[in-house]
Amino acid sequence: MQQPTEKDAKDVFNQTVNENEKEADAADVKLDVAAQALIGHHLRALYGEIVKEPVPDRFLKLLQDLESKEQK
Repeated sequence: MQQPTEKDAKDVFNQTVNENEKEADAADVKLDVAAQALIGHHLRALYGEIVKEPVPDRFLKLLQDLESKEQK
């Protein structure tokens, strides 16, 4: 299966929004499963490497400090 492109995602999103706007206010727009899948695919591609990075030491220290305060 060919990987969806950014244009594919935009086209599906725009088509879904256009169809839903005819039926509901913009606040009530729902994305169909295909649009959600394309968005999810692109988000995982963009942020997948970031979530694999280690937590910075200053954040670990902050978490340790907060945890020790909760135990007191």
